[in-house]
Amino acid sequence: WAIDRDGRVHCDGCTEEQLTAVRSIEPLQTITVNGWSALVTDPDGNVQHVYRGKVERPAVPPNPLQLEALSDSAFCARYADPLLCWGYSSYGQHGQGSKDRVEPADDNVLMRGSRGVARGDYHACAIRANGRVFCWGEQPFDDHGVFGRPGRGHARSEVPSVHDAVAIA
Repeated sequence: WAIDRDGRVHCDGCTEEQLTAVRSIEPLQTITVNGWSALVTDPDGNVQHVYRGKVERPAVPPNPLQLEALSDSAFCARYADPLLCWGYSSYGQHGQGSKDRVEPADDNVLMRGSRGVARGDYHACAIRANGRVFCWGEQPFDDHGVFGRPGRGHARSEVPSVHDAVAIA
């Protein structure tokens, strides 16, 4: 997926249904994709979710600083404050401590003062304003340095070995 200077989407390997749905809201400002889902911002900064040819608008504020598709059905939108995550996440990727579907709302604020969010296959991580990194979701191989927490934990855990992160991927 790519967005050109005019806000038009280009995709090699997309289905015609996906491409048609995304192009129905062009010109785009941003896009993030995971599997069958695309999360985009339209010309007015509104967040739109495109899934298998259907477009819906989640109840999140406009003009996020960053969008991240954590899975086909779990997402985060980062603002100056807060980081909102929502959707259904079979591995706890939305960070709400469960696998249940959650809606984006002030009581579902995952983190305040975050500087970035990134996803792994079954987990996600974010940088707090103080440079500390927190991760949540399934941790099958303890791949984000949280000692003693391997397995199917969904709670947010601080990565003890990182104290001054400036970027995350």
